[in-house]
Amino acid sequence: MAFKTGKYRLDYQGKDDPIRKVSLLVSGLGITPALQMLRGVLPGKDSTVEEVEVLWVNEEKADFICNKEMEMLEYRYIEKLYVARTLQSDLYGMDIAKNAKVREELTPYEEGRIAVVCGPDYVVSKARSLFVDLLGYPTDNVMGIVTPS
Repeated sequence: MAFKTGKYRLDYQGKDDPIRKVSLLVSGLGITPALQMLRGVLPGKDSTVEEVEVLWVNEEKADFICNKEMEMLEYRYIEKLYVARTLQSDLYGMDIAKNAKVREELTPYEEGRIAVVCGPDYVVSKARSLFVDLLGYPTDNVMGIVTPS
């Protein structure tokens, strides 16, 4: 699985092949690369991805930019895409894993599943730990795209 994200490239180096399921945790400006990925895997022509879950976490309701674009994808791919939105005060200081909604909405690791975290560096590092330590993902199955805060 490879995506171009701006001048960077997200390359999956893990052992699960094919990738059938994707868990996305998105925050802040991370919505931009997340939408790009969704538009790449959801149409399904060359994609092995059968299911995508998105947990979109922000500190305030006003931070859910591009919500109309996400809703359009939700309606178009209702069988393949599940999106949950939640608020988390102090994303910088608080451990995201302590939010019960975050833990409820993310699926534990299973063969053929990867996780991608898109957001500021402090969200990516905390969410990476959440996926590996609490949800059992192999380290290679958790990738991050760091965006400005």
